[in-house]
This record gives sequence, structure tokens and C-alpha cells, in this order.
Amino acid sequence: HSDRTASHTIQMNGEEVLYEFLTDLEKTSAELERKKRQKQLEQRMVECMAVVDAVQDPQSYVVADREAEDAVQFASLCGTIDTKKLVYAGHSMGGATAVSVTHTDSRARACFALDPWVLPLPTKVLETGAPHAKLVLVNSEPWGPTRWPKNYDALRPIISGSQRGSYIVTVPGLVHQSFSDFPLFVHKTAHSSLGLAPAGLDKYMHLCASLVQDISQGIVPFPAKA
Repeated sequence: HSDRTASHTIQMNGEEVLYEFLTDLEKTSAELERKKRQKQLEQRMVECMAVVDAVQDPQSYVVADREAEDAVQFASLCGTIDTKKLVYAGHSMGGATAVSVTHTDSRARACFALDPWVLPLPTKVLETGAPHAKLVLVNSEPWGPTRWPKNYDALRPIISGSQRGSYIVTVPGLVHQSFSDFPLFVHKTAHSSLGLAPAGLDKYMHLCASLVQDISQGIVPFPAKA
């Protein structure tokens, strides 16, 4: 993730948590990179679970005066969220975060990960998955068994260790940037990058939205053997 699009967090006490880029030494060692990515993953997991904690207990959500209006909006949102049907979702490094936090957070009922990256995943997650939750892992073609077997094969034990009905599916013709919020932010350029006319892109985005909604409601639109 050297494209400088990763997260930058400012905590309530003003401390900044920056996404750390690899040093020249870390670029030469897969093990050193893995350790750094795992540290970043742990930070993201803390943030994910903190959000759920705040939704479950709005009174624990304290903000600075300048964010008081946001706090009011947040409190009004809390009553509309059913935390008993918690689904974590993410893309790429976010997909790894979703899988790992689902493993850790017993409140999670499901995980929907797009092109999840296995490098930062702890060994325990890779070996045991999430026994209490259903996982649906969706790969683009370059992240599938033919193009990147090392990443794909590492996902299989995660599925085996997770709740019955979990599975992996690879979608031919899609690339890594086809997923997640990427097309939403580059709507115009996506017309050409995805090879879709505006009407086709709208249909594609509607399909993505419907898929996420179906997964979050426990509806599995793909055959389990896919």
C-alpha cells in the first residue's frame, strides 16, 4: 500500500496514528514486512471494535466540543443499528482486517471480504478461521487460484475453520480495483477502466450494493460449491 491512500487517524487526545510505509530494509524481507503489516492490522482491529463498542453504548462515545454536532448525529444513528447481526466487511488490507476482527470479536455473525490479503493475518487466524461466524470471501481474477495461488490457498483453512456455509468465490473478469468503494470515488474514469458505459456502470454498482445487502442479511447469492 505505497499509493498513500491508507488511513491516518487522529485520536481523541490529539495523538496521530499514521500508516507506516516500508523502509528499504523491510522491502527486502517478507518477514519484516509481515510484522509491520500485522502491527497495522492490530491498530485497525482496535478501531473497528471501538466503533461497535460505541454503537452498543452511545454514552461511552465522548467527543471534543468541536465535534458535538457529530456526537448528536451518532447518537441518533445508534438506535437504528442491530449489533446482534454484526457483519464485518472490507477490501484488500481491509479484507484482512475484516477476517481477523471477525475471528477476534465473538459478536460478529459474518464476514464479507473482497480480495482479502493473507500476509498480515496472524497464524491463529490462518489456521482456525472464525468458528462462530460465516465467512464469504470474494476474489477478483488476479487474486484467484490461477493467478495468485499462494494467497488463495492460504484462505482455504480459514474457510474450513469457520461456520458451515462459508466459502470462497472467484469472479472472472474483475480486477482488484473493481471492488469496494473504488468505483464510487472514480465514477467517471470507471467507465473506461471497467469497460462499461454509464448505464452499465450503474447496473454494476447496483449489483454490488445488492450483493453486500444480501450477504449482510444472511442470504448467499452464490452456490456454496463455487
